[in-house]
Amino acid sequence: LTIKKTCRKLAKNGFGNYQKFLSLCNDSVLAKQLTGFSIPNLEGFLYPETYYFPEETQERFIIEHLVNQFFKVTSKLNFNTPHNLNFYQTIILASIVEKEAKMNDEKPLIASVYLNRLQFNYKLQADPTIAYILEQMGKNRKKIYYKDLELDSPFNTYKYPGLPPTPICSPSLSSIEAVLKPADTNYFFFFADNKGRHIFSQTYNQHLYKQRELKNGR
Repeated sequence: LTIKKTCRKLAKNGFGNYQKFLSLCNDSVLAKQLTGFSIPNLEGFLYPETYYFPEETQERFIIEHLVNQFFKVTSKLNFNTPHNLNFYQTIILASIVEKEAKMNDEKPLIASVYLNRLQFNYKLQADPTIAYILEQMGKNRKKIYYKDLELDSPFNTYKYPGLPPTPICSPSLSSIEAVLKPADTNYFFFFADNKGRHIFSQTYNQHLYKQRELKNGR
């Protein structure tokens, strides 16, 4: 979930005020206190899990608990990888994998595509980053149009190479692990099939060919 959706869910379940939650999560001073990083907000650090809190629990305590749970879950992971991503960059990429993958077994494959593209300074061209921009604009629609790919935002991975400036959601452990231990592939492209999975290719021509095959029902 994104910060906005997490705050909305907490408020809806009676744990506090939505705007108070949102204000805490977007407080860069608090973000540094809780994470140790100079980051604009807590996007990526509100670990997705089932939580139980007593009534009248303060909003700040809840946010602190979610962040602490994130660091508890990730404390045993080895972030020293050959991919030249630091801790925060790993979480950013894991958040994209989280939003892109429907099946856990595909996460290492999807991570490998993005890491391969980063290595060659290709644009990630990740649809979830466009969806994140739309959500920040208050447009909570699932369908992405070609015009959306032209939105001028640092989160637009169709427009700008490299990673977006922050995570786009709080990734699960499996998504973080997928970035730390990706599949060993030469894939640079993938697209969604009609069954919630993805079809991967090494070259753009293969990518187009497989899309045509799927469209023609082969």
